[in-house]
Amino acid sequence: MEMALLLLSSGVRVLPQHYGSCLQEEHLSLFRALLEQGDPLPSGEPLQDFLRASLSAQHRYLEWLPQLLLTGFDPMLLLDAAWIASVTDDVLNFALEFTNWKRIPPAVKQILSSHAEKSTWVQRKHFDSLPPLSHLCRLAVRAHLRPETLRSDHAVRHLPLPTCLQDYLLYRDVRQAYGSPARESERHRD
Repeated sequence: MEMALLLLSSGVRVLPQHYGSCLQEEHLSLFRALLEQGDPLPSGEPLQDFLRASLSAQHRYLEWLPQLLLTGFDPMLLLDAAWIASVTDDVLNFALEFTNWKRIPPAVKQILSSHAEKSTWVQRKHFDSLPPLSHLCRLAVRAHLRPETLRSDHAVRHLPLPTCLQDYLLYRDVRQAYGSPARESERHRD
């Protein structure tokens, strides 16, 4: 682990398949360090390998999924039929928290509906309602931030916003509701 961090600090580039390897081997602190590097996230063919690897680490999702979604990874990329059918209720609900759940594409809605009929999945009650305006604003602000801004809390913490709004942009409310551990920047601030 120390060697990998040393290589990262000296400028080694991360390939999309490295993210999946970290999840597969459950090197979650290295996974978080890779995310902060700012290299491209999995897409295309490496995305399918990454989704399979994410299933093997789902029992520890609070250690990696929040960081992945906070870096700007589109949660809709997770929501395919195989992933939805394979993850736990908490993992699925957590991923949905990072979306506008009332504007999910019809194909994904159909997959979710079918999954609900065939499984014991119980979606969070607030998914039946329109998202609050505050959540929609959070999604809009985050959509306008550059990907490199989302890679670490540091850039969000330097936005000219009150701390409570910075926390909201960083989904602190959602992470606390699911029992996600505080991020490094929050431990130093609190």
